[in-house]
Amino acid sequence: MKGTTLARTLLGFAVLTLVGVTALGLGSKNGYITINGTKMTVAMGGPSKFYTPAKHDPALNTIYSNLGSGGTVYNCCTGWTISSKGSIIGAQNWVANGFTPASDATATQLQVGVGYVTGTNETTIGIYPDNNGVPGTPALKQWYSKNLPNFGSCCTLATGNDSAGIPLKAGTQYWVVVHTCKDSSDTWSAWNLDENGATGPFSNNTGSGWKNLGTGQQGAFGVFGK
Repeated sequence: MKGTTLARTLLGFAVLTLVGVTALGLGSKNGYITINGTKMTVAMGGPSKFYTPAKHDPALNTIYSNLGSGGTVYNCCTGWTISSKGSIIGAQNWVANGFTPASDATATQLQVGVGYVTGTNETTIGIYPDNNGVPGTPALKQWYSKNLPNFGSCCTLATGNDSAGIPLKAGTQYWVVVHTCKDSSDTWSAWNLDENGATGPFSNNTGSGWKNLGTGQQGAFGVFGK
């Protein structure tokens, strides 16, 4: 694991010490805690396991990506909480990050860094249209990912493929959404943060619909295609 990942993890622990317990969320389990009112999840043990980094199909073009390489594909140990109301977090938390293609494209693959904490080990990833600054419906495409790696490891990616392709327009905003599955009432997982501090349009759904929260640090994802 590269030194930058460890440095970022140690810096995160230092920040936790400085902000004190008032910023901590309610959820905790086996070395995992939440911060910022449960909106973020931290693996307190640091990098726990290294998997061979996943790579997108080299024949595909990058439509948008904040994914790194090697041992820094994403931040191993800090991410946006993805949870169901029935989880030990006690609240729903779904997250969406916006992106805008630079040219017309057809997306055939989505990769997202997301890890499992507790509950049912599955999640949903998808590409959605924009609706006045939040994800619209229906999804352009969504995929169900099961048997996610434990959060705090690196660098497996949840991957969705669509051979038919999803047409995307240049200069139009779209959303990558990570949320719990409909039949998973107890899921707690986390969307790994981008390793390099990339920011972009950010939206959150805590059970009463999507809310535009302006700009936030992105979860790790890449959209690839033709």
